[in-house]
Amino acid sequence: MTGDNNHTVVNNFVVGDGPKPLSSVYEREIRYLAAADFQGRESELAAMGSFAEGDDPTGTGYWRWLAPAWSGKTALMAQFALRAPDRVDVLAFFITARLAGRSDRTAFLTTVQDQLRAYLRDSDVDCTDYGGFCDALSRAAEQARSRGRRLVLVIDGMDEDSGVASAASGYSIAGLLPPTLPDGLHVIVAGRPNPPRTERRRARPPTPSRRHQPPSHRVRCRSRRA
Repeated sequence: MTGDNNHTVVNNFVVGDGPKPLSSVYEREIRYLAAADFQGRESELAAMGSFAEGDDPTGTGYWRWLAPAWSGKTALMAQFALRAPDRVDVLAFFITARLAGRSDRTAFLTTVQDQLRAYLRDSDVDCTDYGGFCDALSRAAEQARSRGRRLVLVIDGMDEDSGVASAASGYSIAGLLPPTLPDGLHVIVAGRPNPPRTERRRARPPTPSRRHQPPSHRVRCRSRRA
């Protein structure tokens, strides 16, 4: 999603001059989690923007913020998802354990499937399994490249993934992320250090990542879990 606010809503999806994959319903959820009065973090947002636009020295396509509770991770991720650089399109999921049905791979696939259907303008996109999810991501990345744009998948709250602790709905969300990303797609994830030991290996991005050092100031957040 770009940050120009010039959009209309058709059949519950935000549409306009360019692709805007966030559904209007999920955009409202992100706004609920976002900071009421976001201030600062210019350097972090600039670094994320450069990465999303293709600046990736490691060549992995993955960027990982690690920071303790109350450091403003969710506010930062929400700010980026809602106001990404103009040439960057965003798919997003905020893992939220305190909200029913918002913290496992089933919720992730359902939410991202809706966004990919809107982005590709294809109601038949099916992300109910790993193969369908990866195929849709590849199609979306190819579409972004063909339009001179970049696609970024933003996932916040990796440590709150209920599938990591219980495996009640399969495996972790991180376990769905492809080891090799298609050209044109980058992934930014955030979470607290030291996730539960169960499934710890799969709770981490499948490639090397960048570690976030919390800044000395905070963002005033409506959310209490960042």
